[in-house]
Amino acid sequence: MELRLHHIALICSDYERSKTFYTELPGLRIIREVYRPERRSWKLDLALGKEYVLELFSFPDPPPRPSYPEACGLRTWPLPLRILKKRWLNSTKRA
Repeated sequence: MELRLHHIALICSDYERSKTFYTELPGLRIIREVYRPERRSWKLDLALGKEYVLELFSFPDPPPRPSYPEACGLRTWPLPLRILKKRWLNSTKRA
């Protein structure tokens, strides 16, 4: 049986900025975007190609993430460098 990553869940501090970043730089496609009024929270499901890869959440006043290296939490998201480099080069040509 092949093991695969299903998706990564992130809580962001600035929803609009994070949404713009993930949809423009790596070019993730929005699958579903839902505002949950009872939580005052957005939930954004994103795909890379046909694969569902990222679940982005916003919450009011999330606790800050410690910045020292030993802190728990997501440190990196290893997208292939060629994808990010190509998109970054294309975005700088438009500016």
